Amino acid sequence: MQATGQEECVLVFGGTGKQGGATIRKLLELKAKLGRNLEIRAFVRNAASASAAKLSADGVTLVEGSFENKESIRAALSGVDRVFLNTMYNTLGGESWEKELSRGMNVADELEKASWIQQVVYSTITHTEGHNESRAKSRIERRLRESGVPLTTVTSSFYLENFIDIWPPIRKWFGLWGKLEWRWFTSSEAAFMPHCCLDDFGLAVAEIMSCPVTDHLNEQYLVTTAELRFDEVLESLGKGLGESITRFSLKSKILDSMPIPKEAAEEIEFYSHSILDARVIEKMMFNSDDDGVRRRKVYKYHDEQDTGLSYVERWARTNRDHVVGVDFRKSMFWLFRTLAGLKVKVFS
Repeated sequence: MQATGQEECVLVFGGTGKQGGATIRKLLELKAKLGRNLEIRAFVRNAASASAAKLSADGVTLVEGSFENKESIRAALSGVDRVFLNTMYNTLGGESWEKELSRGMNVADELEKASWIQQVVYSTITHTEGHNESRAKSRIERRLRESGVPLTTVTSSFYLENFIDIWPPIRKWFGLWGKLEWRWFTSSEAAFMPHCCLDDFGLAVAEIMSCPVTDHLNEQYLVTTAELRFDEVLESLGKGLGESITRFSLKSKILDSMPIPKEAAEEIEFYSHSILDARVIEKMMFNSDDDGVRRRKVYKYHDEQDTGLSYVERWARTNRDHVVGVDFRKSMFWLFRTLAGLKVKVFS
């Protein structure tokens, strides 16, 4: 990493999202630390939102647009040197992976025309047929490679923030009282779970984008920390929270009876059964269908020697209120799961 007197411009798609927001935070930190002459732009859907206003107050240039609008994408890319791209779709909102594919292809089309772009960092995921979250990303990545875009890919692992707003531990009674339980996978086997927190993912991306552009082209990175089985992650999480977490399996029949979108249920089934072997997940994370791509891991550790805590424990202590705090969604999920269990019991 190096400071430079010549101004660079970095565009972050989804600047108010989780990955984009973490990347911007770390770019701002490195900008101050290295004395970089850097303009950071955030591509946002609503520049008047509170999260966008916070970015603006931090010195980030807001570019309002939509993944569905190619003209807004084209305008946002004008004068940009490097791009961070993360594409998503909302399963709980009823969207399918085809929606993400359409959005990503719109950006890929415009990136192909933007010959002045020096580096595109694309956040991808395991390339596994039958995995909905992978279907769009694998096709978008292939499109980017075939177009000749100067590409670096970063593979995201399991984010510890998923314990806050996607797969949280839930208290035994009504989601409000009792011991903490984790009841999301339909398998109780010891799944292998590469993991990190969002800030460390953002730091890895920011570091890549702070190096000379030629240092990381045509490379793929998996950002992770200690390689633990999922039960070990839950044990460390419980230690950091100050109370144990009991893991139970969620019966497939109950999952199928719950009022959640089909694609969301399919994601749970995939993670329950397809990440049980370290060698399998290693192959999945390091997508092997693109010849000539260099692959490596980026390990991110907090200072365990100074704190005496593991990576997960330290994160859990910092985020305890968010993980175990009262949340209406947890009570709703508890209710959905309980009613689905009664339905299965009565009609089976």
